[in-house]
Amino acid sequence: MGADFVLALKHDVFDTVDHVGVIAKVGRITQDHTDIERQITECGVPRFFQGGKQEIRIREIWVITTKHITHGAQRKIYANYPTRKIVFIDGSRLEKLIDQHVPTAWSQLALPVGEYLHDLRTRLEEEDKRFSLVPTSGHSVYVKQDLYQLPDPEYRRNQKGRPPKRLALDDVGKQRHTYIEGGIGSGKSKLIRRLASNRADPSSYATSKLLPLVVSYNDLMDTHAGDIQRAVDSLVPGGVRDIQSHAEYLVYVDAFDERKLDQGDHAAALTSLFDQATKESRIRVVVTSRYIRGLESRNSLSPSILRCELRHLSMEKVIEFLSKLCDKLSKSSRTIEDLKKSSLFKNLPRSPISAILLARLLDENSQDIPSNMTELYSKYMEQTLGRWDIEKGLQSQKEYQALDQLMMALARQMIDHQRSLMSVSEAKQAFVHYLDARNLGLDVDALFARMIQRCDIMVLNTVSMTVGFKHRTFAEYFYAKSFGREVLGIDERVYNPYWINIFFFYLGLRKDCPAELRAIYSMAPSTELEAWIKVVNLSNYLLAAYTTPYEVIVEGVEAAVVSGAELYRKIARDGSDGPFGEMSRMHLLYFLQLVVRRGYAFSFFERALEEVALRIDDGTLPPETKAYALFFLNVTIVDLLPGSDFDFLLQHYTKELPYELQLALQHEAEGDQRTALLKKQDKYLKRSLKGNSALRDYIDKLYDQPINKWQSKNELPSRTGEDG
Repeated sequence: MGADFVLALKHDVFDTVDHVGVIAKVGRITQDHTDIERQITECGVPRFFQGGKQEIRIREIWVITTKHITHGAQRKIYANYPTRKIVFIDGSRLEKLIDQHVPTAWSQLALPVGEYLHDLRTRLEEEDKRFSLVPTSGHSVYVKQDLYQLPDPEYRRNQKGRPPKRLALDDVGKQRHTYIEGGIGSGKSKLIRRLASNRADPSSYATSKLLPLVVSYNDLMDTHAGDIQRAVDSLVPGGVRDIQSHAEYLVYVDAFDERKLDQGDHAAALTSLFDQATKESRIRVVVTSRYIRGLESRNSLSPSILRCELRHLSMEKVIEFLSKLCDKLSKSSRTIEDLKKSSLFKNLPRSPISAILLARLLDENSQDIPSNMTELYSKYMEQTLGRWDIEKGLQSQKEYQALDQLMMALARQMIDHQRSLMSVSEAKQAFVHYLDARNLGLDVDALFARMIQRCDIMVLNTVSMTVGFKHRTFAEYFYAKSFGREVLGIDERVYNPYWINIFFFYLGLRKDCPAELRAIYSMAPSTELEAWIKVVNLSNYLLAAYTTPYEVIVEGVEAAVVSGAELYRKIARDGSDGPFGEMSRMHLLYFLQLVVRRGYAFSFFERALEEVALRIDDGTLPPETKAYALFFLNVTIVDLLPGSDFDFLLQHYTKELPYELQLALQHEAEGDQRTALLKKQDKYLKRSLKGNSALRDYIDKLYDQPINKWQSKNELPSRTGEDG
């Protein structure tokens, strides 16, 4: 009846359905268009629709061709049918419409596959907008993320450290198992969305035949019982799976760290995920997580797993990022120059989230530069909740105070119950509970709507009707803040990865808290993992509580380095049930010194490092413990103060220096650090090795033999030339 196709088109305003007749042609349409006129005429005849259930009239006609429609042809058709609504779509316009609505058509993918990829990209773009802290009204800002393959962390004999290998983002997923670690706010979820979106590009899929899907680790465990194949069956439509019977699935598992696990279970849980990919030949897995202690050994995870790290932004990138985000700033502006000199900028984690929060504050003409991370979060939360900005739509201080309290209540529920989202109805119930108990004159629905519309820290999913914090650290901050008038008891949780950031914000909000700090570092860890976390994370707690009397900070640094020395000696002597027992002693020593220098090489600790060195030197610790502790201090001071050397250690502890430390000094000292005393020490060690096969065998074991395989934990050859 004239139309090649008939479309039912829903009217968005009136919620009615109009019917469109489509006349489809190949080639040019000129003034000789008798066939088209016949079809237009026949489109005026009533016809049945929906299998004969409905009689309709076509109100609109689209004339579509693959090439050109001449201007004369259009004028003539319009003149012949002045009462008909006719739309002409030529080849160039058709291309744009296909690009916009069906981009997969160009790659000749099956329609169900193309729709799946298009829907996935659309969903990821919407999530990017929902979770973005950058205003969507402004220009899009993306900081190119640097991904590096993690090198083996150890001292290697006769080999200088090789620079880590940088990975192209397109390479992620080529291996069957990939594990990506990153710090707080480093952009792990952003990276997952970007990687999956790139893989959902039709041309990428046509080349790789890898079908991407994204699932959070909590959803994988709670909704799919931890079964990746079950997740694939649920998230990928059956029609797609049937058509692509030979395709592989690239499963991106985000936020592994947000699952509260018993200490020591992380490696087993990760191994379980990757084992599924090994058994299912058509599944590849990419997992993201914050840093998890206990995975440092090469043997804690299978060698087949590609382990990567999302690197911090360089200072130059942070400045560039701030300048892009802040329209009012330039790289040479006075604010940027002041910022470079501030303690915050020197200690600011080089992460996208830190840069974004700082940029948002600076863009609001904030003249007060925050002094540390907790203060940065505090100022940003005040800004986004509208404490000082009535123009945001928050009409009174009562609304700000109510929202502030409600953020704390929601954070309590989510953190205590290991949830990243809650239903809208449950969140509203929290509003009802709070407001009904108070005579504030605030409406529940209006306040809830203002939270969703005005607060950049919250996100609403209109499909699942759930609400949550845009970033987990926001929930952790408000959880810590909720203890403003209470005491968050110092207990074993301070050494638990799930609670670390909460205690960090808790101490940062209090700022001056000597009793809490002393309680933390005087607490004896009950497990080896807790001992590691004490060494690793104590620096963050000390930086958070930066206004605490400095004597307490000095005590904390001393506790950390002595704990590190004792931890090394204990593992080297007794072995380890965890992954560290599979390390060699030089491997373990390398990793421990790296942990200490990364945690304490800040100007804030400079005076403390020197004071602690003197205290340990004058103290009553066993000589070998002193030597290890002073070595950790020394490498940190060398990082912090260029031009420093190792002469103090060599002058006072030559006879007490274990062979591990003698070898480590050879690795560490370069250039100006190779003083006459160190060169003398090198000669002494070489002379000791001559003709001493037992010592050579011992040195071999230090580099190559796992600690747990030492037959005698105190096995040590006699030392020759001690007086040399």
